[in-house]
Amino acid sequence: MTTKTVPASCRRTIVFASLLLFFGALAYNNWALSPTYNPELPAASAFVSEYSVPSEPHSAIFRGMDAASGVLVAIATLMVGAHRHLLRVSGRVTRYMAPPEGWSILAWLGALLFGIATLADAIFPMTCTLSTLSPAEAAAPPCVGPLASAHDITSTLAGAGAIIALVATTLLLGRYYGKSWHRAPMMWAFILLALCHVVSASYTFVAALMPGLPFLGYVQRLSIAALSLWAILMVLTPTGRALLEGRHRVASQSLSHVLIRATGQTAPSPEPART
Repeated sequence: MTTKTVPASCRRTIVFASLLLFFGALAYNNWALSPTYNPELPAASAFVSEYSVPSEPHSAIFRGMDAASGVLVAIATLMVGAHRHLLRVSGRVTRYMAPPEGWSILAWLGALLFGIATLADAIFPMTCTLSTLSPAEAAAPPCVGPLASAHDITSTLAGAGAIIALVATTLLLGRYYGKSWHRAPMMWAFILLALCHVVSASYTFVAALMPGLPFLGYVQRLSIAALSLWAILMVLTPTGRALLEGRHRVASQSLSHVLIRATGQTAPSPEPART
């Protein structure tokens, strides 16, 4: 690998991918429109997917936002992956850029899975509003059947992809900060948002298996909001953009130390302290 600078075209690719991620994160919060377009469903107990049931009013808006979110995230993920691959095969990769392996590959696959599964979630929406039905009605068609099973699968895959991408990328951010990660306020923001999403998404998954858990609707909305805010921080903060570009700071060294190592030079020794 050479130590050439990253081409401007590649930087523009990351900027465009960041915009797609930003708008994809916003579109994923279609639940925010529920008080306006479907206030009849109980917000405290309704799954967000219930607003996309074809028989519900304005359901096309909710499905359309889900589809847009999935497409935007999937395209952005592919662009980030193509950016890193092209840099490596062209030889225009700096030595201070992290290799695309391990956690970075897992994060990329998780994000791609989330995008594709979210699009599929819009194609195979929930078939009935479980929060308004009795247990007997919820166990009968159309609440059960091939279409309902397809939605369950796509929702599970989307949730799994989000958690994989979230956890893997948060670990990569910790590596970027190095040993000083615990002294970085933004790192704690990423950790707390990731923890909030994982816990609330797990609660939502359990609630899908055990109907009747309290505040399901609010908890799921919290998980979506935490995930979206985490993604928005990724594209708005310098650290997040650096990670998207593939840059990786070695340990706690400064960028100048890493560049010196890349060019094979010897870093100057620090001056002795004056007495």
